Amino acid sequence: DELPDLVLAFVFAVVGLYHLFLFRRRPELIALLWFGLFAFNVMLYTLLRTQWRYAITDDFLLLKELEYVCLYLLPALGIACVWGLLGRSIRPWLRTLQLVFVGFAVVAGMPGLYLNQLTLPWWEAAAVLWILCTLWAVADEVRRGNPEDRMEADDVFLLMVAGSWDIAIDRAWIQSPRMAHFGFAAFVLSMAASLANRFTRTFVDLDDLRKNLENRVEQRTSELREANVHLDQQRQVADEQRQWADEQR
Repeated sequence: DELPDLVLAFVFAVVGLYHLFLFRRRPELIALLWFGLFAFNVMLYTLLRTQWRYAITDDFLLLKELEYVCLYLLPALGIACVWGLLGRSIRPWLRTLQLVFVGFAVVAGMPGLYLNQLTLPWWEAAAVLWILCTLWAVADEVRRGNPEDRMEADDVFLLMVAGSWDIAIDRAWIQSPRMAHFGFAAFVLSMAASLANRFTRTFVDLDDLRKNLENRVEQRTSELREANVHLDQQRQVADEQRQWADEQR
């Protein structure tokens, strides 16, 4: 029954490795690093929510603590990932929110589950704030008419809705399977399409530059040919004038 979750975890791992490879090739694109780490974190969280986690170890307490750590780190990595993809700078108040989530993750890594259960409602409240900020940032980019952001907006919205859905499950407001990993799967597909569009546009731009360069070279060659013909004509006129002057002498 949990085989689809295992497949999704494998896909997330592949996506994470691919983006880390792209970051290694283009280290100036820091958003690729954060997206790769975000994908790995979601992969591990997805795996830890299934019985497949016991393929790692039989220590239930350790696995549950690691699950909380991955959960608490999701918004911190999500802020760096989404804001990097949007090309926005992370403001101080948002950076503070990131550090708050990292602090939650540090607490979750402490032995025992008491602190995790105690901090979960506070983390969920902060996560709702993160979701609202992310939706606002994406909506603002869509308003500006960015084509990639228009494509990714729907999937970011689905990701945020799926995260909110899981929070409602933790609050016992609804009873349903968790949806965050499916929301992230939609986000991954959107990212793949966005990257494909960006690469396609880059290749088109390079092809246009190549054609423009060829046209400029042909135009310059034609101008040089005309200049050489003009110089030959001037040289011929000069030779005729010199010859006429010699005959006059």
